[in-house]
Amino acid sequence: MHCKIQNYVYVLTCKNCSVQYVGESVIPLHKRMNLHRTFATSCAQLNEHYLNACPGASFSIQILEILSGNGY
Repeated sequence: MHCKIQNYVYVLTCKNCSVQYVGESVIPLHKRMNLHRTFATSCAQLNEHYLNACPGASFSIQILEILSGNGY
């Protein structure tokens, strides 16, 4: 596995409180995680969590499944 995989299902886990967010993306993994880190295109609940419930906390990333095809 590498940081440029596409078309996958992933889970982010807050390293402070273990709350989890499941998502899927066709965007390469490294670019998708940058978007999460900058809150550019994240779920509103995820943004709320990292801005208010656990400010400054980091998250871990786990790939749950790599889907066939390119997702487009």
